[in-house]
Amino acid sequence: MMRHSQEMKYRGTDTTLMSLPPKTERTLYIPFNAADRSEYEVLEEEALAFYTELRENSRTKIGKSYLKLTQKLVPLRTACAGGRIPLEDPGNHNDDDEEEEEDEDKPKRPKKVQYSEFAYTSKLNTLIKELESIRDNDPTSKSLIFSQFTSTLQWLQQTLPQH
Repeated sequence: MMRHSQEMKYRGTDTTLMSLPPKTERTLYIPFNAADRSEYEVLEEEALAFYTELRENSRTKIGKSYLKLTQKLVPLRTACAGGRIPLEDPGNHNDDDEEEEEDEDKPKRPKKVQYSEFAYTSKLNTLIKELESIRDNDPTSKSLIFSQFTSTLQWLQQTLPQH
């Protein structure tokens, strides 16, 4: 791999190696549509119920359960990113990794992830409008789509070609 800084230039010229267009940032606030909002509220109630139960029944401080609490927020964050929510595998809550230690020599199979039936589409609809606008203004443009969640990217990879 070769690394270059943005200031490096071709020998004997004033042309930079990394001539990128100027960076433009826009912030779009995208409200949930009615269906997304009602599904989100269900996830929110589950996370709140978990927190309330933990707070009322825990003999230890909440800080010791920080990881469990943040895991309950992941579906809420995924819903905001769009797409389908990966569902928890109820048989996959083994805190002791004894089974994994015994089977270290065996090749590990990728886990098959189950997804919710409902897909959050508020951001998708806005993304489609933005991509159409970019295409209409400059058909040679290209776009990169980023997400913290691979499940969102996989869903977009399946859904965007339909539009």
